[in-house]
Amino acid sequence: MDGKLTPLTFTMPETYVPSHILSGARVRRLQRRHAPRAFDHSAYLQAVLDFAKELPEDVELDLSDIPGIAPALRTSFSFVEDEVRVHLAHLPTSQIDEVVERLRAFEGDVFETRTQPRPPPVREFDVSIVERPGLEQPARRPYPVAPHHQSELERQIKALLAAGIIRRSFSPYSAPVLFTPKKDGTMRMVVDYRQLNSQTMRDRFPTPTAGDLIAKTRGAKLFSKIDLLSGFHQLRMSEADAHKTAFATPSGLYEFVSAH
Repeated sequence: MDGKLTPLTFTMPETYVPSHILSGARVRRLQRRHAPRAFDHSAYLQAVLDFAKELPEDVELDLSDIPGIAPALRTSFSFVEDEVRVHLAHLPTSQIDEVVERLRAFEGDVFETRTQPRPPPVREFDVSIVERPGLEQPARRPYPVAPHHQSELERQIKALLAAGIIRRSFSPYSAPVLFTPKKDGTMRMVVDYRQLNSQTMRDRFPTPTAGDLIAKTRGAKLFSKIDLLSGFHQLRMSEADAHKTAFATPSGLYEFVSAH
Protein backbone atom coordinates (compact mmCIF):
# COMPACT_ATOMS: atom_id res chain seq x y z
CA MET A 1 0.00 0.00 0.00
CA ASP A 2 1.54 3.31 -1.04
CA GLY A 3 -1.20 5.47 0.53
CA LYS A 4 -3.12 6.04 -2.74
CA LEU A 5 -6.75 5.18 -3.18
CA THR A 6 -7.56 2.87 -6.01
CA PRO A 7 -10.96 3.47 -7.64
CA LEU A 8 -13.25 0.52 -7.64
CA THR A 9 -14.93 -0.54 -10.85
CA PHE A 10 -17.97 -2.70 -11.24
CA THR A 11 -19.28 -4.50 -14.25
CA MET A 12 -23.06 -4.69 -14.26
CA PRO A 13 -24.45 -7.80 -15.82
CA GLU A 14 -26.71 -7.26 -18.80
CA THR A 15 -30.35 -7.65 -17.99
CA TYR A 16 -32.18 -10.07 -20.15
CA VAL A 17 -35.30 -8.56 -21.71
CA PRO A 18 -37.62 -10.89 -23.58
CA SER A 19 -37.93 -10.07 -27.23
CA HIS A 20 -41.73 -9.97 -27.12
CA ILE A 21 -41.57 -6.99 -24.73
CA LEU A 22 -39.30 -4.91 -26.97
CA SER A 23 -41.44 -5.17 -30.03
CA GLY A 24 -44.09 -3.22 -31.80
CA ALA A 25 -45.72 -0.18 -30.19
CA ARG A 26 -43.88 -0.64 -26.89
CA VAL A 27 -40.53 -0.08 -28.57
CA ARG A 28 -41.78 3.05 -30.26
CA ARG A 29 -43.13 4.41 -26.99
CA LEU A 30 -39.84 3.77 -25.21
CA GLN A 31 -37.90 5.41 -28.01
CA ARG A 32 -40.07 8.49 -27.91
CA ARG A 33 -39.90 8.66 -24.11
CA HIS A 34 -36.11 8.43 -23.84
CA ALA A 35 -35.08 10.12 -27.07
CA PRO A 36 -33.17 13.40 -26.57
CA ARG A 37 -35.32 16.43 -27.27
CA ALA A 38 -34.17 19.72 -28.71
CA PHE A 39 -35.17 22.89 -26.90
CA ASP A 40 -38.26 24.33 -28.57
CA HIS A 41 -38.21 28.13 -28.39
CA SER A 42 -41.69 28.44 -29.87
CA ALA A 43 -43.24 26.85 -26.78
CA TYR A 44 -42.20 29.78 -24.59
CA LEU A 45 -43.11 33.44 -24.53
CA GLN A 46 -41.03 35.51 -26.89
CA ALA A 47 -39.81 38.98 -26.19
CA VAL A 48 -41.28 41.75 -28.32
CA LEU A 49 -38.38 43.09 -30.33
CA ASP A 50 -40.21 44.86 -33.15
CA PHE A 51 -41.96 47.70 -31.31
CA ALA A 52 -42.94 49.41 -34.56
CA LYS A 53 -45.04 46.46 -35.72
CA GLU A 54 -48.71 47.36 -36.02
CA LEU A 55 -51.13 44.80 -34.61
CA PRO A 56 -54.74 44.44 -35.83
CA GLU A 57 -56.15 45.59 -32.51
CA ASP A 58 -54.00 48.74 -32.55
CA VAL A 59 -55.91 50.14 -35.52
CA GLU A 60 -58.92 52.28 -34.68
CA LEU A 61 -61.76 50.42 -36.38
CA ASP A 62 -64.56 52.17 -38.19
CA LEU A 63 -68.23 51.66 -37.48
CA SER A 64 -68.83 49.27 -40.36
CA ASP A 65 -68.53 46.20 -38.14
CA ILE A 66 -71.88 47.04 -36.50
CA PRO A 67 -74.65 46.61 -39.11
CA GLY A 68 -76.70 49.72 -39.74
CA ILE A 69 -74.45 52.07 -37.76
CA ALA A 70 -72.19 53.58 -40.40
CA PRO A 71 -73.67 55.63 -43.26
CA ALA A 72 -73.35 53.82 -46.57
CA LEU A 73 -71.54 55.37 -49.51
CA ARG A 74 -74.70 54.91 -51.59
CA THR A 75 -78.36 55.28 -50.75
CA SER A 76 -80.62 52.26 -50.45
CA PHE A 77 -82.58 53.32 -53.52
CA SER A 78 -79.44 53.41 -55.67
CA PHE A 79 -79.16 49.62 -55.44
CA VAL A 80 -82.83 49.27 -56.40
CA GLU A 81 -82.31 51.53 -59.39
CA ASP A 82 -79.34 49.47 -60.58
CA GLU A 83 -81.37 46.25 -60.43
CA VAL A 84 -84.31 47.80 -62.27
CA ARG A 85 -82.13 49.11 -65.08
CA VAL A 86 -80.46 45.71 -65.50
CA HIS A 87 -83.70 43.72 -65.64
CA LEU A 88 -85.46 46.24 -67.92
CA ALA A 89 -82.53 46.78 -70.26
CA HIS A 90 -84.59 45.49 -73.19
CA LEU A 91 -87.04 48.41 -72.87
CA PRO A 92 -86.53 51.94 -74.17
CA THR A 93 -84.68 54.31 -71.87
CA SER A 94 -87.72 56.55 -71.47
CA GLN A 95 -89.81 53.68 -70.08
CA ILE A 96 -87.03 52.64 -67.71
CA ASP A 97 -86.78 56.20 -66.39
CA GLU A 98 -90.53 56.28 -65.85
CA VAL A 99 -90.43 53.07 -63.79
CA VAL A 100 -87.53 54.39 -61.71
CA GLU A 101 -89.36 57.63 -60.98
CA ARG A 102 -92.46 55.73 -59.85
CA LEU A 103 -90.38 53.64 -57.49
CA ARG A 104 -88.58 56.72 -56.20
CA ALA A 105 -91.87 57.83 -54.63
CA PHE A 106 -91.39 55.02 -52.10
CA GLU A 107 -87.84 56.02 -51.20
CA GLY A 108 -88.94 57.77 -48.01
CA ASP A 109 -90.40 54.67 -46.39
CA VAL A 110 -89.79 51.43 -48.31
CA PHE A 111 -86.27 52.25 -49.53
CA GLU A 112 -85.33 54.55 -46.68
CA THR A 113 -81.65 55.25 -46.06
CA ARG A 114 -80.67 55.68 -42.41
CA THR A 115 -77.32 56.33 -40.79
CA GLN A 116 -78.57 54.88 -37.50
CA PRO A 117 -80.80 51.82 -37.01
CA ARG A 118 -84.26 52.74 -35.79
CA PRO A 119 -85.26 51.19 -32.43
CA PRO A 120 -87.89 48.51 -33.02
CA PRO A 121 -91.45 49.42 -32.01
CA VAL A 122 -93.33 47.86 -29.11
CA ARG A 123 -95.30 44.91 -30.48
CA GLU A 124 -97.72 42.39 -29.05
CA PHE A 125 -95.06 39.70 -28.79
CA ASP A 126 -91.78 41.24 -27.67
CA VAL A 127 -88.83 39.02 -26.79
CA SER A 128 -89.16 37.71 -23.25
CA ILE A 129 -86.81 35.67 -21.06
CA VAL A 130 -88.60 33.15 -18.85
CA GLU A 131 -86.43 31.52 -16.19
CA ARG A 132 -87.08 28.37 -14.23
CA PRO A 133 -88.40 29.24 -10.77
CA GLY A 134 -86.29 28.93 -7.65
CA LEU A 135 -82.92 29.76 -9.26
CA GLU A 136 -80.53 32.51 -8.24
CA GLN A 137 -80.08 35.51 -10.50
CA PRO A 138 -76.88 35.07 -12.53
CA ALA A 139 -74.41 37.82 -11.69
CA ARG A 140 -70.78 37.52 -12.78
CA ARG A 141 -67.89 39.93 -12.55
CA PRO A 142 -66.58 41.44 -15.80
CA TYR A 143 -63.69 39.74 -17.51
CA PRO A 144 -60.35 41.56 -17.45
CA VAL A 145 -59.84 43.72 -20.53
CA ALA A 146 -56.40 44.05 -22.08
CA PRO A 147 -55.16 47.65 -22.21
CA HIS A 148 -54.96 47.59 -26.02
CA HIS A 149 -58.62 46.45 -26.18
CA GLN A 150 -60.00 49.04 -23.79
CA SER A 151 -60.40 51.77 -26.39
CA GLU A 152 -62.16 49.37 -28.81
CA LEU A 153 -64.58 48.25 -26.09
CA GLU A 154 -65.45 51.85 -25.23
CA ARG A 155 -65.92 52.66 -28.92
CA GLN A 156 -68.37 49.83 -29.50
CA ILE A 157 -70.30 50.63 -26.31
CA LYS A 158 -70.57 54.27 -27.39
CA ALA A 159 -71.82 53.27 -30.84
CA LEU A 160 -74.47 50.93 -29.42
CA LEU A 161 -75.63 53.63 -26.99
CA ALA A 162 -75.92 56.20 -29.77
CA ALA A 163 -77.94 53.75 -31.88
CA GLY A 164 -80.38 53.07 -29.03
CA ILE A 165 -79.57 49.36 -29.04
CA ILE A 166 -78.38 49.37 -25.41
CA ARG A 167 -78.90 51.64 -22.41
CA ARG A 168 -77.49 52.10 -18.94
CA SER A 169 -78.68 49.54 -16.42
CA PHE A 170 -79.08 49.08 -12.68
CA SER A 171 -80.04 45.42 -12.96
CA PRO A 172 -79.09 42.75 -10.40
CA TYR A 173 -78.19 40.55 -13.37
CA SER A 174 -74.73 40.72 -14.86
CA ALA A 175 -72.90 38.87 -17.65
CA PRO A 176 -69.27 39.45 -18.69
CA VAL A 177 -68.17 40.46 -22.18
CA LEU A 178 -65.20 39.34 -24.23
CA PHE A 179 -63.72 39.87 -27.68
CA THR A 180 -63.58 37.29 -30.45
CA PRO A 181 -61.48 37.90 -33.57
CA LYS A 182 -63.19 38.02 -36.95
CA LYS A 183 -61.77 36.86 -40.27
CA ASP A 184 -60.85 40.39 -41.31
CA GLY A 185 -58.78 40.95 -38.14
CA THR A 186 -61.33 43.14 -36.33
CA MET A 187 -62.78 42.31 -32.93
CA ARG A 188 -66.39 41.41 -32.16
CA MET A 189 -67.80 42.09 -28.70
CA VAL A 190 -69.59 39.02 -27.36
CA VAL A 191 -71.65 38.75 -24.17
CA ASP A 192 -71.20 35.52 -22.21
CA TYR A 193 -74.81 34.53 -21.46
CA ARG A 194 -74.06 30.86 -20.78
CA GLN A 195 -75.16 31.01 -17.15
CA LEU A 196 -78.41 32.80 -18.06
CA ASN A 197 -79.09 30.38 -20.92
CA SER A 198 -78.65 27.38 -18.62
CA GLN A 199 -81.64 28.44 -16.49
CA THR A 200 -83.90 29.81 -19.23
CA MET A 201 -87.04 27.95 -20.28
CA ARG A 202 -87.04 27.23 -23.99
CA ASP A 203 -89.77 28.54 -26.28
CA ARG A 204 -92.01 25.69 -27.44
CA PHE A 205 -93.18 27.34 -30.65
CA PRO A 206 -92.27 24.91 -33.46
CA THR A 207 -89.85 26.22 -36.06
CA PRO A 208 -91.24 25.68 -39.59
CA THR A 209 -89.35 23.16 -41.65
CA ALA A 210 -87.87 23.89 -45.07
CA GLY A 211 -90.39 21.53 -46.68
CA ASP A 212 -93.35 23.43 -45.24
CA LEU A 213 -91.96 26.76 -46.40
CA ILE A 214 -91.34 25.49 -49.94
CA ALA A 215 -94.81 23.93 -50.09
CA LYS A 216 -96.38 27.34 -49.45
CA THR A 217 -94.87 28.69 -52.68
CA ARG A 218 -96.59 26.03 -54.82
CA GLY A 219 -98.49 27.61 -57.68
CA ALA A 220 -96.70 30.97 -57.39
CA LYS A 221 -95.34 32.50 -60.58
CA LEU A 222 -93.91 35.86 -59.54
CA PHE A 223 -91.14 36.11 -56.94
CA SER A 224 -89.30 39.11 -55.55
CA LYS A 225 -86.41 39.65 -53.23
CA ILE A 226 -85.18 42.46 -51.00
CA ASP A 227 -81.69 42.94 -49.64
CA LEU A 228 -82.04 44.21 -46.07
CA LEU A 229 -79.38 46.67 -45.01
CA SER A 230 -79.50 45.47 -41.41
CA GLY A 231 -81.06 42.23 -40.26
CA PHE A 232 -80.06 42.66 -36.63
CA HIS A 233 -81.86 44.30 -33.71
CA GLN A 234 -85.31 44.07 -35.32
CA LEU A 235 -87.11 42.69 -32.26
CA ARG A 236 -87.61 44.63 -29.05
CA MET A 237 -86.89 43.16 -25.65
CA SER A 238 -89.82 43.00 -23.27
CA GLU A 239 -89.60 45.77 -20.68
CA ALA A 240 -90.23 43.19 -17.96
CA ASP A 241 -87.19 41.14 -19.04
CA ALA A 242 -84.79 43.68 -20.54
CA HIS A 243 -82.88 43.91 -17.25
CA LYS A 244 -81.96 40.22 -17.57
CA THR A 245 -79.75 41.02 -20.56
CA ALA A 246 -77.48 43.26 -18.47
CA PHE A 247 -73.76 42.88 -19.13
CA ALA A 248 -70.85 44.27 -17.16
CA THR A 249 -67.84 46.12 -18.47
CA PRO A 250 -65.11 47.97 -16.61
CA SER A 251 -66.93 51.22 -17.47
CA GLY A 252 -70.37 50.22 -16.19
CA LEU A 253 -73.46 48.06 -16.56
CA TYR A 254 -75.62 48.07 -19.70
CA GLU A 255 -78.69 46.20 -20.97
CA PHE A 256 -80.09 45.55 -24.44
CA VAL A 257 -83.22 47.31 -25.66
CA SER A 258 -83.51 45.09 -28.73
CA ALA A 259 -82.73 41.44 -29.29
CA HIS A 260 -79.24 40.67 -30.54
